This record gives sequence, C-alpha cells and structure tokens, in this order.
Amino acid sequence: MDHKWVLPAPALSREDPAVAGVSPKGAEKDRGKSERDPAALDAEDQHHTTDKLREDRGVGERTGKEWLTFISSEIHKGFGPLWSPATPEEARAATVEKLNQRFAYLDRHLAEQSFLLREGFAAADAYLFTVTSWAALLKVDLSSFGNLKAYLCPSPTREDAHGAGPPVRS
Repeated sequence: MDHKWVLPAPALSREDPAVAGVSPKGAEKDRGKSERDPAALDAEDQHHTTDKLREDRGVGERTGKEWLTFISSEIHKGFGPLWSPATPEEARAATVEKLNQRFAYLDRHLAEQSFLLREGFAAADAYLFTVTSWAALLKVDLSSFGNLKAYLCPSPTREDAHGAGPPVRS
C-alpha cells in the first residue's frame, strides 16, 4: 500500500500573489473559498436540476443569498472590532477603512437601483438596513456615500418605498 505524506502549506501573507486579490465587492478571497459560498453551492446544485426548476428558482434567489452572505461576512462581521472599547485606534482606523471600501461598493450598486435586488425590497435589504444603522452608534461616517445614505433614510416621496422597505423617517 502506497502512502503519500502531505505536508501543510506554509502560511501566506496578504501580500502573497496567491491571496492578494479581492473580489469586485472588495471581499478578500480566501484560498479555495469563495465569498459567495451559499450562492455558489446553490449554483452547483442547480447545475444538476432541470431547466424548468432553474427558471423557477431564478437568478434573484441566488443573488439574494449572495447579498446575505456579503452583508454577513463583510458588513456585519466588519463592524466587530468597533464594538470593543479596547480596540486600539490604529485597528479601529483600519476597520473603518475596510468598511468604507464595502460601503463604496454598496453606494455604486445603489446608484443604479433602489434596493439590493431588482425585484424590490427583500430580506437582504432588511439585514443591510439593520447592520448599516450601527454606523451612527459606532461613529462611522457615511456622509461620502450619498446613495447608501438615501437608501437608509428614504424620502417619503420615493415611489418604491411605499409599502415596502425600512420605515420611512421624517
């Protein structure tokens, strides 16, 4: 019986070309792991389904899962260090900078449509609204993200906000 010994791979730094890339959303790519794991797994599952079932489940569902994953891993988790008063100022600044990269991506996306999904308000919007509202509490300035701010505080005249979405603030 042949045995092959596999040695663990050496640790890589963020500067290493193998892990230095980032996705279009600004999420760091982990070796062998996509930032859209649930959506990617769903896509693999759909690969083995009929065309009719694929049409019924649609792109919107996968996109919704992708948004939920992005919000969870990049926004919600991104705020983590800011909750601790023991976080050094240098680490806080780095955390805010990383969050600002994510907010810039969201701001560009929200320039094109009112909600995360074309279909309208969805669970991902409620989640984003909730975690992004922490910015005020944790003193993260969102003033340079006009589309994101408009999303968080919709105008009472915004047609697509009536009957859907986060509460309209006056």
